[in-house]
Amino acid sequence: MHISSQQIADPYYEQEAFPIAKLDPEKLDYYYALVLKELRQDMTLQSDQRTERKTLEYGYSYFEMENGVFEYVDPPEFLIKLGKEVCKALRKPPESFSNFIISLYEPGYHLEPHADIDYQSSGRHGFYFSENVYGVILEPDATGHLYFVHYEGEDPIPPLDLKPVYSLKGEQGTVFSLQGQYRHAPYFHGVTNVTKRRISVTFRRVLTGTPNQ
Repeated sequence: MHISSQQIADPYYEQEAFPIAKLDPEKLDYYYALVLKELRQDMTLQSDQRTERKTLEYGYSYFEMENGVFEYVDPPEFLIKLGKEVCKALRKPPESFSNFIISLYEPGYHLEPHADIDYQSSGRHGFYFSENVYGVILEPDATGHLYFVHYEGEDPIPPLDLKPVYSLKGEQGTVFSLQGQYRHAPYFHGVTNVTKRRISVTFRRVLTGTPNQ
């Protein structure tokens, strides 16, 4: 199944996978300009055989938390406000996000299929992300888009050649709330190879311990 930008109603469209919507055009222009300005600083290059992208991360860093370090880096105020606008566009109550990731994909960059840490795997990590993971596409790419695979193999890491079961080719200003079955394994999400450039922002809320603590 593939949802194209033409199928996204304004301001809200809901299909069987998860809700998506469109950011108000004036607000989109405002926040897009601020993100472009933010990208002028040095970014972290995530590069290996499975993933290649540049990121700016604020709040609690995923990679730092994986190493047991929980240090909070204040995000720019506009990112906090953008998170609220994303929730508003999706008709969701505002959340207090504590993990913000600006992702820049250049030609040939991509993101491996993965599942964001959830309550089911919190015991192995000591933290997890809340049920809804939010995102906004500020600069789309003709070939680089969000996709999902279904995988139930013994290896916890899905192979890269799996056929997508769902994909979202968003346009500029597309926002979404990753939730429900597509939020958890055995569904894994990634970004296909980018031709020119793709810019997106992810918003997550970090929870520590396990759900029954």
